[in-house]
Amino acid sequence: MQEIEITIDEEGLTEIDLKGFAGKGCSQLTDKLVKGLSGEVNTRQTKKEYYKPVPKVKVKQQQQ
Repeated sequence: MQEIEITIDEEGLTEIDLKGFAGKGCSQLTDKLVKGLSGEVNTRQTKKEYYKPVPKVKVKQQQQ
């Protein structure tokens, strides 16, 4: 299950924690969230999931 946790402290600093995501798509999603919040990234920490390969989805199409 994928989950996004956004915490805003008393000083207005925002922390975004992505859970259940893998690969570099995490950074892309975080960048979109930061842009939507009209903010900027001060620090970025990656988790071990960031370095996991994203599973590829195979689509099988049948011809009729």
